[in-house]
Amino acid sequence: MVRDLERSAAFYRSVLGFELVFDNEITMSGSGYPAGNAGDRIRLAMMQGGDPAGSMIGLLQHLDPALPEPAERPVGIGDAVMVLQTDDLDRVHDRCRASGVRIYSNPHPFTISGSDGTPMRMRSMTIFDPDGFVLEINEQP
Repeated sequence: MVRDLERSAAFYRSVLGFELVFDNEITMSGSGYPAGNAGDRIRLAMMQGGDPAGSMIGLLQHLDPALPEPAERPVGIGDAVMVLQTDDLDRVHDRCRASGVRIYSNPHPFTISGSDGTPMRMRSMTIFDPDGFVLEINEQP
């Protein structure tokens, strides 16, 4: 969920290279769905990444009723993190810096073991989207 869909869509488009494929206002018809209750008005945008798998993200803004402002807090246990893959982490880092994106960790190398035990060298950085959602961006050479 986002506070300002225009701002968030611009961030995902200009900084991370996603393309808008759907944007519509919807009145919820059911209840109990985590996004809202019957009668709530929301705006939903779907954005597609440029990766070969065609990853998609959904941006959802509550229009009526609006959600209350969240409390500012550090990243903690149980928080969601979206992990994205890029083929040029330095380019993403440069775009983040030029756009004033809040960077939690600059690009750094790390190694993990693959399913067969073979070491995989990667690089990673962590940023926050305009609403403070944590995004981990990885590059595997």
